[in-house]
Formats: sequence, structure tokens, C-alpha cells
Amino acid sequence: MLTTIPIDISNQWTDVELKKPISAINTGATIDIELSYSKTFSDKVKSQQNISKYLKEMYPDGMIEAILSTKDNKSIMLINTGFYTSGYGESENLRILIKLTSQSQIPTGKKFTSLKIRSQTKLEQVLVHWKNFSK
Repeated sequence: MLTTIPIDISNQWTDVELKKPISAINTGATIDIELSYSKTFSDKVKSQQNISKYLKEMYPDGMIEAILSTKDNKSIMLINTGFYTSGYGESENLRILIKLTSQSQIPTGKKFTSLKIRSQTKLEQVLVHWKNFSK
């Protein structure tokens, strides 16, 4: 987890402090934004008839951008390309995460020292995760 407390993300770049550099062990690494940490948001989504359709309408691909940068200012752009859920529909443990991926492969062996994120729609009280594997 890159954020230990929930943050808000707006249409202005939000710097996410990295306690230590992160690097990809393979090219399928992603940034995941957990929306379900906010109880208000989670309850709203759970009340929807079709959660998948609702999320696709609320968060269309490309509306969230992130930039990972190295110390020598090499950077890679990631955008949201979907979402996933875990847990069960009415469960208190339902987790909703938006997946940000790179159009090109994330380079392995590079140490990324900074991360900034912005969203066309304000995201309130979210957690940011680094998912460093691919299926």
C-alpha cells in the first residue's frame, strides 16, 4: 500500500509520498486506487443494481492519470483501464479498486521515486496501492 491513510484526488496533480522507491519486478505492475475505503461511497455502490455498469459509467477508461518518475526524471504514464472488485455484493468486505496501467510496459529494474495522480472526477478518501505482479 502506498498510502496508509485515505487521500483525496482531484483534477490537479496530487503528489503521493513514496516512503521508499518502488520498482517493477515484471512489466505488468499497476497502480490500484481503492474506492471502497469510503463507507459513503461503498454504500452507494452496493445499492446499485449492476455494480459493473455503474462503475464503467462513473469511471470511464482514461479519466484518471498517474505519472511514476525516477530520480533522473524518466517517467511513465499510467491511466485507468478498468476496475475490479473483491468480496461479495452486500458484504462489509466488498473492495472496489480502479486499475491504472501503462500503455507501454512498465520497465523493470528502475527505481521510481515519485508518484502523482489526477482525476477528472474528484475521488474522496481513497487508498493507493502498488500491485507488482501480473497473471
